[in-house]
Amino acid sequence: MKKRKFIIKAGIISVCAALGLFLVVFAGYSAIYAKRNYANQYIGSSNFGGKNKAKTKEILQEKTKDFLSSDLELTYQDKDGQEKSYNIKPSDLGLQYNVDATAENLWHYGRNQNALLSFWQQLQSLFKQNKQQADYAVNEDSLNKKISEIALTVDNPEKDFRFYIRAEHLP
Repeated sequence: MKKRKFIIKAGIISVCAALGLFLVVFAGYSAIYAKRNYANQYIGSSNFGGKNKAKTKEILQEKTKDFLSSDLELTYQDKDGQEKSYNIKPSDLGLQYNVDATAENLWHYGRNQNALLSFWQQLQSLFKQNKQQADYAVNEDSLNKKISEIALTVDNPEKDFRFYIRAEHLP
């Protein structure tokens, strides 16, 4: 009887000690990242984990400047297998990145008003990449005009197109 009580007490103490140790380690993790983005925050191939707000904005400004100065390449393959490429300047589409909003989205991951969601996101950031999207805007009229021009050259009217940039293609 005494041995059984001892085993139960030892088990409870061990579980409490393990839980306490986890909480202490996790509190240390939260303190380390108090003024930085949590680990594993990605936009495209760029890791923003561990960066402070100023460094995040600096990197985003550099990356968006490089991206906006390059051309977007659209490739069309007709039913005969012939490929045709179209180069479009992002400025022709009115593409604009909101660096501040993108940096804020990275910053707020793991810092929500909901404590359980924040805890869950912080825990995930230890083990899993969080791929986020850049905040951007496109001039719909310019986009429609470009798509219409391309549609005329391929002799197929456009059908239910939509424009998006996949993060993994960002520089």
